[in-house]
Amino acid sequence: SISVPTSKGFVQNLRSMERGTFEFMLNATGLVSQAVDGKKPFKKKFKHIRALLPFVAVPYHFVTLANSGVKSVADLKGKRVNIGPKGGITNLTTSIILKTAGIYESVSLEHLSAAGASTALTDNRITAFFQPAPLPAGNVVKTGNVSGGIRLIPITGELAQNALKRLPGRSHMTIPAGLYKGVDKPVKTLGHSAIFAVRDTVSADIVYRVVKAIMTKKGQEYLPKVHKATRNIFKLAPGFDSFKAAKIKLHPGVVRYWKEKGVKIPAELL
Repeated sequence: SISVPTSKGFVQNLRSMERGTFEFMLNATGLVSQAVDGKKPFKKKFKHIRALLPFVAVPYHFVTLANSGVKSVADLKGKRVNIGPKGGITNLTTSIILKTAGIYESVSLEHLSAAGASTALTDNRITAFFQPAPLPAGNVVKTGNVSGGIRLIPITGELAQNALKRLPGRSHMTIPAGLYKGVDKPVKTLGHSAIFAVRDTVSADIVYRVVKAIMTKKGQEYLPKVHKATRNIFKLAPGFDSFKAAKIKLHPGVVRYWKEKGVKIPAELL
């Protein structure tokens, strides 16, 4: 038996898990590592987060219209840009990238949802929006089709290197050509991995049974019918590298499962 409350995003998910009101959650490696280290937007080190399973790689899409004339993050100076709802990881990440580029103070900020940002861009009410999303991002596909074509603004070079210093748990990623209308060449960007985590107070027996059920043949057939992105779990599992980036240890129930499968577990995750 499980209840599924809604939340305002990954920041709230982490705070709720630390308080004990959430016991399972989806979150991003970079934000989890910030919570573990007690770095902004968190005021203390979080101690109760444990690793469950990997979920998906999430490249950062910086989307503008193909005819906007914007070719770099620096070109957004003085423009209207959607950075996502306040309190969410999208908002936090975009703010850091814009600050690293030295243009944050000159940008007019919007706090729309992903769907609202897509509509605002095609209506020319904003110049660009930022969206972390697995490939292909449905909202970005829709934006390209409705607008007649988009451009993905790259995050590379010195900007990328400096942003990574301020965004722990992130890494370089590439969005392939051909996924979106107007994007006919690969685009270099940054991104993070999304993971499933569990509170350390959940019993090892329950966590073991959850992981075992997910990883069965029946689980692997069922989950993608509910959410297509869950097929990535089985491609990425056990996902030890993503948990190292998040700076969290495996839950004892997860350790039991992988040991039974004969998988060698890195010492730092125990």
